[in-house]
Amino acid sequence: MDWFNQTLSSFLDAVDSESPTPGSGVMVALTGCLGVALGRLIGHLTISRKSFLDQDESIQRMFRNNWMLLKKIRLSLMECVTKDDQAFRDLLAAFKLPKETAEEQEKREEVIRQAAEKAIQIPFHVATLCLKALRLIQEMVPYSHRHALGDVGISTHLLVAAIESSWINVKVNLSNLLDEEKKATYHDKLSKLQEEAMMLREAILQQLNDFLT
Repeated sequence: MDWFNQTLSSFLDAVDSESPTPGSGVMVALTGCLGVALGRLIGHLTISRKSFLDQDESIQRMFRNNWMLLKKIRLSLMECVTKDDQAFRDLLAAFKLPKETAEEQEKREEVIRQAAEKAIQIPFHVATLCLKALRLIQEMVPYSHRHALGDVGISTHLLVAAIESSWINVKVNLSNLLDEEKKATYHDKLSKLQEEAMMLREAILQQLNDFLT
């Protein structure tokens, strides 16, 4: 399903329905998209300002480079919206496979395992992309136009929300993995990722507070 070609109203109606899709994974990836898009707004509001053009050339280069990288991240997150939707559909289909015989049960379990791993990989990737966006935005904040600082704060909260929500979706699907080592690896990586996200949020919000007081 191409959710990006829906009207906002029809998309919300689809969420607020008995249909299992679009599910939480789509919402999480979309939240990341919104956070990055709002983060990119700082660039739009900053790069043509005299105060920015008076900055050292290396600073301007860093800012513009980060701004372009955020665009790539947004496009990747948009792909995740579609991929997560399909991954969830595949997982639902796997649970509906027949399980009358031992052979059917074995096949069903393997298909569920494969579908679950895919359903884990996508939100994990979403969290990774959102963390990259936070790192880029933190570097941009000191040189951003003052009028964009509120947008930076909201962008930060949206990206952290996407990371925390991705963690929930990963944990839900980890129960379908039998490989305990993989489970532990995902858990460790996401815990570290979430910890860094919290630190970046506090650092960015402190930067904003310093600018606004």
